[in-house]
Formats: sequence, structure tokens, C-alpha cells
Amino acid sequence: MSVPVYNFSTCTRCRQLVGSCAGCTEGAFFDADGSVLLPLVYGHESIAGNMPMSSLPSVGCRECNAAFGYLHHVGCRAEVCPKCGGLIVECGCSLKWRPQIKA
Repeated sequence: MSVPVYNFSTCTRCRQLVGSCAGCTEGAFFDADGSVLLPLVYGHESIAGNMPMSSLPSVGCRECNAAFGYLHHVGCRAEVCPKCGGLIVECGCSLKWRPQIKA
């Protein structure tokens, strides 16, 4: 059984205690070719074909405690890559995270 990442660590993206808030801050991933990919929020992973709709969560993410409809925290082992649909910590897409710039 894996140990959740929300064991009192601080998210390097939002600077909040992981597990103490609904989810992480807004932002986007940037690919090496310059394309922008929006992150998949917790509970919407079925968009990438990784979770059947019948498995929609009734509790927070098992790894980072993000609430349904919120972003996963940095390093969450359950976050799905918006490019390939694999787990972002294992996929090798090398996406870079940037906060969204508000106009």
C-alpha cells in the first residue's frame, strides 16, 4: 500500500500544506514544442481514458487529497498527464508547469 503524499508536506506550486486545502492553484503545462496543455482536474481523469465514469470519486484524491474538480498538488502520484494520459510522475513527457498569467 502506498503512503499518501499529503503527510504534512508543502506543495511547491501553491505553497500550501498538501491535504489542508481543496486543491492546488491554477496553471498550465508547457511542452518542449511550446504548446500549452491544461491539467486534468481530479475526478475528470476519464477524459484521458484512465478512469471509468462509474469510478467518479466521492472523497479526495488518495495521494494529495485534492477535492473533486480541483487540481492535484505537485508530485501527486495519481495526477494524469494531459498529453499522453499516463501518470505524470512516470510518463516521461517532460512537461513544465507554469502559473497562469492573468491578463
